[in-house]
Amino acid sequence: MEPLITGDRMKPGTDTRTTLQKSESTTPLCILDALPVPVMTVSGTGSICYMNPLAASLFGIDPNDAVGETIEDAFPTGIALSLKKLVGRTADFSVISGGTIRHAYRDYSVHTAPMKCGDGSPATVIVLHPMAGHERLPDLAPKTCPDGSGHWVPIFVPAGH
Repeated sequence: MEPLITGDRMKPGTDTRTTLQKSESTTPLCILDALPVPVMTVSGTGSICYMNPLAASLFGIDPNDAVGETIEDAFPTGIALSLKKLVGRTADFSVISGGTIRHAYRDYSVHTAPMKCGDGSPATVIVLHPMAGHERLPDLAPKTCPDGSGHWVPIFVPAGH
């Protein structure tokens, strides 16, 4: 099986984008391609590493063009800011995070989780789910402490940790 990352990151001008290959049905990319929800992965530097066909279709993006681009370059400003905030929270605190975005007159719950690439570098996986009606997720933006002494950020901590 070919490596998922091609090119040399230390040599400018070489291709460092993830190859979106279709090979045996047991490869991780084929599994992600088959999921019934939009899924993306973002590197620790904020560039898109992978986008499954549903995510590409939802945003009208060619996944081959999006891979290697930053979130800000690939998505409209409002969506990019929301995704970047969630990805940043997940990367900074190594926790699962969630929020809501609106795209094409529809709300989507967005869940982000930390992951490690094959080379050990940090990354984030993003999963989107269409929401029915008005079931918006709570806002997880930093909140001001009642006494004004600082800010706190609501985060998800799994039971038993």
